[in-house]
Amino acid sequence: MVGSIPLGSSREVFETVSGTLGPLARRIPDGETGDRTNWIGFQVGVLAATPNVVQVASIDMHGFQCPIFGLKDSKKPVTFRKLRYADEAKASYEEFAALKRAGKIAADVRFQVCLPTPFAVVKTFIAPVFRERIAPAYEGCMLAEVSEIIASIPEAELVIQ
Repeated sequence: MVGSIPLGSSREVFETVSGTLGPLARRIPDGETGDRTNWIGFQVGVLAATPNVVQVASIDMHGFQCPIFGLKDSKKPVTFRKLRYADEAKASYEEFAALKRAGKIAADVRFQVCLPTPFAVVKTFIAPVFRERIAPAYEGCMLAEVSEIIASIPEAELVIQ
């Protein structure tokens, strides 16, 4: 399994996958539920809340108006605070670990964190003229989030896709 599973919550994903696949499920993602169901779509909110990043256009993507971002002031840097991947992973892992302790997930099953490449987000939501300036900051924040995930979830319990 990779990424999104169309269920209502991470707990529902864990219980459904474990209950359906049993020992065949070697790792289980949290299903990217809630506002994360559309792959990287929730990153629009992250971009919109980032200082010195502003919406500069919008394009039609299969009937959806996709916002395109750039720099508010090209002389100032971009600093991403949080991309939410680490926060979501830590919260979902708590659900996963509780279900494991309760015996609803087998002891050898790992918690799977699914992450996009920084390129996917930058290519989708950043205007070409601004990508070179914004991409390194986004990538740096993504690497920091991966480090936070690794530091927060036991190695024997974690798989990153």
